[in-house]
Amino acid sequence: MMIGILTCTFLSSIVFLFFEINFYQKIQSGNATFEGYAVYEKIDDFLWKAKLTALFLAFISCLTWEYRAYKNLERSEITSSHKSIFVILHWFIPLVNFSRPLSNIKEIWRKTQLLPFSETEYPDVSIKKPILPNLWWFSILVGGFLSWFSLSFRMVPSIENQIIGNYGLIYSHTFLLPAIILSLLLVRQIAAFEKRQP
Repeated sequence: MMIGILTCTFLSSIVFLFFEINFYQKIQSGNATFEGYAVYEKIDDFLWKAKLTALFLAFISCLTWEYRAYKNLERSEITSSHKSIFVILHWFIPLVNFSRPLSNIKEIWRKTQLLPFSETEYPDVSIKKPILPNLWWFSILVGGFLSWFSLSFRMVPSIENQIIGNYGLIYSHTFLLPAIILSLLLVRQIAAFEKRQP
């Protein structure tokens, strides 16, 4: 349900950004004035609040799931790299949070596939490559960078910068939307690993 809400807010935002760009272009061509901007401003404000709320709730859900998945490794015979609390802390430590969250997910991905087996069987287990985690993290990083880049333009009060900022946000959303879908696939695949029998 959370994935659906998040997807809807991002898709709605993309559609609105195109309408807003069209409005700015009409102002540039002299076919509209800033008097009509109040409506766009209210919609923009509502969509930002909806996106941030949905992102916050999804992030909390993601941290809860990741902590539980890593805790499962701790309870097994498999040696984990660190205590499960660090999978949460790594998201908030500057610089570390550019790479460590992916490392943690890849560790969960790899070692969860070993859960049904005994230690002596590990060398014979065929481990699925972490293509899904890599795509997920790539989408998040690129989408996040484009969002930061776009917002820096939107903070400058000029029509040209607003248009560039809006296009940047559209591009960022085209990366973040796949990240949302990939996160659902990631959770389902790891859940399947956990249920797998030797």
